Amino acid sequence: MKRLTLIAAAAVMLLPLAARAETITLVADPWCPYNCDPASGKLGYAVDIAKVIFEKAGHTVDYKVLPWTRALADTRAGKIDGAVGAGTTDKDGLILPKEEIAMSQNGAYVKASSAWVYKDIKGLESVVTGVVLDYTYAGAFGDYVTANTRNPKRIVASAGNNALEQNLRRMIAGRGIDVVVDDVAVVSYNTKELNLATEIKSAGTIGEADPIYIGFSAAKPTSQAYADLMDAGLAEMRKSGKLAEILGKYGLKDWK
Repeated sequence: MKRLTLIAAAAVMLLPLAARAETITLVADPWCPYNCDPASGKLGYAVDIAKVIFEKAGHTVDYKVLPWTRALADTRAGKIDGAVGAGTTDKDGLILPKEEIAMSQNGAYVKASSAWVYKDIKGLESVVTGVVLDYTYAGAFGDYVTANTRNPKRIVASAGNNALEQNLRRMIAGRGIDVVVDDVAVVSYNTKELNLATEIKSAGTIGEADPIYIGFSAAKPTSQAYADLMDAGLAEMRKSGKLAEILGKYGLKDWK
């Protein structure tokens, strides 16, 4: 009996790590409706999707809120399994699934009384733009942010779990920010939640929509299996209608 027990134990140890029941830790700063502050009563649809997929495979999802800088750093270091909301420009040190969990479109927002309208990158030179510290912005706007990060007359980068709210309130109050740039869905969702929807307006969209993922740590041996699970699970949820059901709870439709 003892010999059989030892053989069984050895067999379990040889199983792929991702095939066992694991606790998968996902982190991000609040970026509703993709991922939210759990204290709000909602996790965000990306986290909801992950929970359905991983729990069906026998795993447990532990979602925590962290400032984005730390979320990325801890994931890349292998302290955390995955960062929710990673873009292709964040891919260093991460394993991204093939399928995105969103298409993110950046928009420019101003006070309701402002006459400023976004036309091109050159036009941003006349205003102070609020962004989130260590967010990576794609395309020409990303290049503009990088080039002007240390120029407070052009870029102000807020940090922390409520960075977007900080930017919006500073802009509305006229305290050093003229324009806020962030994801269209995120701004729409949060301004309604914060009762700020009538105090700001869209000044146009910036660049093309970019894919967003749950990025898994390249430092962890389980990560490729988790990315593969996300791809297979998302396809199944789209086919079964479960994806549409989850998105509907946030007032959204399938981006595809």
